[in-house]
Amino acid sequence: MFEYIWNNIWDNKEWLFSGVGIALISGLIFIVRRILSNKKWPFDENEFKIKPFPRDIVKEVDSVPPFQVNEKERSYIGLKIQWKCTLQDIKKRNGDEILISFLDRGNYPWIYCNVSTNQYPEFKILKKGESAWVAGKIEEIRGNTISVVIEKIKILKK
Repeated sequence: MFEYIWNNIWDNKEWLFSGVGIALISGLIFIVRRILSNKKWPFDENEFKIKPFPRDIVKEVDSVPPFQVNEKERSYIGLKIQWKCTLQDIKKRNGDEILISFLDRGNYPWIYCNVSTNQYPEFKILKKGESAWVAGKIEEIRGNTISVVIEKIKILKK
């Protein structure tokens, strides 16, 4: 078996070590590493679910009759999620507490959360449009807004 592989490499050495061969081998290595990598999200997927996405929650709530909206909203309360969000606004609250307004990857719905600048000082210099992964429990859903009690945040560097 090894001799067969070695003979194939030797017979095709010009092609294999040309620019095309190197690019194909590099691409293959990248794809294999990507497939074998089990870390796709920044936080534990067993604890913090990636789905449903915020927009899917709002669509689901909007799809039920008005009489059932409150019940549907309550069905998501306490769900532990992790979402990639885009920073839109920060409002100072009491002391070191701030209210952060995110969008779901730059689109509606709004995602609100309160955090401490002592715990996350990077929010003092973060710019509008920068991204972060937020993980926590859904606290409330009202129309086009979702409030999350934050447990973890990972700010993505540009």
